[in-house]
Formats: sequence, structure tokens, C-alpha cells
Amino acid sequence: MRKFPVGRFSTALAWTIIVLSLCAGPASSASAVAAGLPAAERQKIVSLIENVESLRGAIFIHRNREYGTKLAARYLRWKWKTSRDRVKTAEEFVELASVSPSTGKPYNVMVRLRDGRELTGKDFLFSELRRLDRS
Repeated sequence: MRKFPVGRFSTALAWTIIVLSLCAGPASSASAVAAGLPAAERQKIVSLIENVESLRGAIFIHRNREYGTKLAARYLRWKWKTSRDRVKTAEEFVELASVSPSTGKPYNVMVRLRDGRELTGKDFLFSELRRLDRS
């Protein structure tokens, strides 16, 4: 049996879980995912994820690999689905989505925007939340 380095195996396993959990498609509706959230907070999270998915020209970088916005949005949906019982606000969701569940350490994710600016994933998500609050 082939042995995998722990980091590579953990990443492969995480992405496999994400992909498999998303194969169900829209069957996991926002209301089913966030049953205990107030409607306003649920809508913020839905809007945040939709904004990530619809970004044009943005790239998410993790461990020197580039990912598109659709995959980033899928990850956020998976993270929301698996943490619904611990999330009471959109801000808590961003905090939780910015930390590795296996190590408890912050993810080292960068977001490169179309204009060339780079932000940490957490800073980007919080700036999007602030923008949503203003609109």
C-alpha cells in the first residue's frame, strides 16, 4: 500500500470530501444547512458565498495552488454545511471558514483580485461582509 505524506493526504482527503458532499447539488438548501440562523444572518452568508462565486478574474491561492471562484464557493458551502450548529452569525462563519478544522490554525489562503491586489482569505471575506452591510 502506498503511503502519502500527511499534508498531501489531508489536502486530498479534504478536497475529496468537498467534491463528494457537493455531488448532491442544490438538494442541500440554505434553509436546511442553517436551520438555527436568524434569517438576516443566513442571507448574509448566502450573499457572501454568491459574491465569491461570481467574482470575475479572482484567484484563490492555497499551498501555491490556484483555485477558481466556483471551487472556493463550493468549499464555503461545504464549510457552512458542516458547521451549521456552531455558526450563529455571518462573522462567526467567516472566522470558522478561515481556520483548518484539523489543526485549528488559520488557513494561509490568498485572494488575488483582478486589479492585482492580494488579500488574505479572511480579510477578503470580512471586506465582502462589510460591503454587504453597507448595501
